[in-house]
Amino acid sequence: MSERDRFAFDADATRFAETFQLEEIPQLDVDKFETIERAAVERLITEQQASLVRLQTDMLDVRSERTALERQLSKTEAERETLRERVGELEAQRPAVEPKRVFSNLGAALKEVDDDLASERYRVDDVDFTLKTNVIQTDEGIRMHLPSLDESSVSANLSEVSFRLRAPRGEPAEAGPTYTDVPDLRGQPREVAARRLAAADLTVGTVERVADPEAAPGTVVEQFPEPYAVAEPGSPVDLVLSEASEDEPETTESEPETPEDEPETTSEAPAEPKTPGESEPEPSPESDAQSGGEGDDQSDAPDPDDERARMEAFRRAVIDVDPENGEAVVERLRRAGVTDLESLVNLDSEKIAAELSLPVEQIVALQKRLGGHGEPIALEEVSGIGPTYASRLREKGVRNVSQLAALDPQTVAEITLASTSRAEGWIEQAARMAADR
Repeated sequence: MSERDRFAFDADATRFAETFQLEEIPQLDVDKFETIERAAVERLITEQQASLVRLQTDMLDVRSERTALERQLSKTEAERETLRERVGELEAQRPAVEPKRVFSNLGAALKEVDDDLASERYRVDDVDFTLKTNVIQTDEGIRMHLPSLDESSVSANLSEVSFRLRAPRGEPAEAGPTYTDVPDLRGQPREVAARRLAAADLTVGTVERVADPEAAPGTVVEQFPEPYAVAEPGSPVDLVLSEASEDEPETTESEPETPEDEPETTSEAPAEPKTPGESEPEPSPESDAQSGGEGDDQSDAPDPDDERARMEAFRRAVIDVDPENGEAVVERLRRAGVTDLESLVNLDSEKIAAELSLPVEQIVALQKRLGGHGEPIALEEVSGIGPTYASRLREKGVRNVSQLAALDPQTVAEITLASTSRAEGWIEQAARMAADR
């Protein structure tokens, strides 16, 4: 029987329900009924037949709805299978990412943005994350499934990363030139003065020499501009150096020396006349006039590689004393023109503390650590360092064992022209001697 035949019914039944008469039932003797009884029975049977027709009609409607629902269910099941296949494809294409990698990648991306904007003097500020992702538990732990670049997603389901770009400060249309502080060079040897000027982005200007019995030969007695004045970067600073008076005898330390207790360095003896002693003899005024200021400046200009090594050693020595604030202290000292251990140790602690806006106790601690307590220990006290090596170290501003201990072996080897292994041994001895004081 077909679906249509199942829900079909006899049309005569409907006609019978609508036109039923008792005479149509042959088994019933209608003559025995009264008129009222006959009408009641006919009405009851008619209502029963009408109810049956309504039930059959409702059944047809219900079966039609069921058929429609079955078709919709079949369609939904087919769509579900399609979605399951799509989910499988996405899971195979989309890698599982650990949560910590997600945040580290986001942080690295923001750092790259910040570095790229640094050239334009912008910076990334006030970063806020709103991360939306599917988290699943796998055999390897919790993993995040992030949408791929070619996947369509509702904007409400996407993660958000918001940050603010801090704009550079507005500058006037005609900004004035920048200035740098002129360091105090008085009492410093010329080499130290040249280094401090280079660190302050200044140059050595005209150099004059005058006889000054109260100042050590070769040290700065006057300068222009005055100390702690301001000057444009690259400006020259004129220096007046002291020289030995004519009636003073030459010091014996300027004579050629040979290293002590160093048999393997005897080959250096012919070159020793070029290596001055602790106090280098100054040229005569006539030679200064003949050579001129420019040539004199070029001959005394510090070597860039040596200067960088000295600055790095100076930076590490200060940071070792104060690891937490060492970088900031080094930067303030550099701006004030203090770029070597000798200058830091010899300067007045209260004066330099006021200039740098630092506590006096901090400067005193630096000077004690780098310069030693009480009388400094001479470099010659270190086994293997004779007058020649000591004079080379003093030329570069290393005056005692405390300052030697603050340097690295490579820098000491470059200054003394010795091997790095010997320099390491000297530094170890100097560190022990400085610690015992």
